[in-house]
Amino acid sequence: MKDKEMREETYFLGKNQPIQSHKKSLYRKVAYVVIILMLLGVIAGAYLSYRSDGYIQQTHMLKTIAVLPKGGQMPKFDGNKDISEFLKWIMLNIKYPEGLETEPARVEIRFTVKTDGTLGNFKVLKAPKEKAYEQTVIELLKKSPRWTPAKLSDGTVVNMEFTLPVAFTPEAKTAETKKQPDKSK
Repeated sequence: MKDKEMREETYFLGKNQPIQSHKKSLYRKVAYVVIILMLLGVIAGAYLSYRSDGYIQQTHMLKTIAVLPKGGQMPKFDGNKDISEFLKWIMLNIKYPEGLETEPARVEIRFTVKTDGTLGNFKVLKAPKEKAYEQTVIELLKKSPRWTPAKLSDGTVVNMEFTLPVAFTPEAKTAETKKQPDKSK
């Protein structure tokens, strides 16, 4: 028996340390590998489930387009009018922000004609530091008459993005616009 104990023990620099059984260490290694593989399987399954759910959600989302594909129908302003009528409506209804009537400014704004005919998703692309200009444009767009939404060639109603530049130009005083007679003659 003493001989058996001698074989299972190894001496390192005078210290007595038992050798682990090879069978036990092999079982531990296999158990670690199995656990790691199971964790990888769970992670891969969760990832694939997430991707497939994302794909399903994407197919049910409302589509927004910026360029109308061939055969599609552009949105119609106020039910059946084209974009030029919308621009006229903007020009007739835009008002300078109070107190800034003499300051020129330019606002570029992106908006969406939604499938329900309203305007939304306003994003200011360019504007002066004075926020009153962009607020004025957004408030006017919110008051826009309903639109007939864009349609794809298959009849699918979609959101459509537009970019609108709005220039604020101060009106010249009438006295300055009259032609002054040339007194040099």
